[in-house]
Order: sequence, then C-alpha cells, then structure tokens
Amino acid sequence: QRIEIYSLQFEYAAMNDVMKILKDHDLKQWNQNFELDCSLEFSVRKSEADSVTEKLRQSGTVKISWLATT
Repeated sequence: QRIEIYSLQFEYAAMNDVMKILKDHDLKQWNQNFELDCSLEFSVRKSEADSVTEKLRQSGTVKISWLATT
C-alpha cells in the first residue's frame, strides 16, 4: 500500500483540531515542534490522503506540504 508523507505548519491555536484529526486517523507523526508556530510531519495511506488533508485544511491556519510517496 502506498504511503503519502506530508509536512504541516500551523498556529498553536489550531493544535487541538490538528492533533484530533491525526489521532482519529491513527497517523504516525514525527519531527514535531510545538512552539508559537508549530510543525510536524506525518504519513497516511494514499487511499485516505485526500480525506485527511481536506479535514486539516478546514482547521483554519494549517499549511500542508506533500513531501513524498513511498
């Protein structure tokens, strides 16, 4: 199964929304930085990527960048 890898940048105020989406989909995360401006990387199955990234975009100030497909 193909895996999509993304980078997220978001304001601290969006933390709860972002983390809830990642937890609801049981997504692996790494390179987390939770300061005033937060960032992390995560992986998601290609079949779920569109749904997850759309939910994250609706969280407000979230910037999503695709990094790779494995």
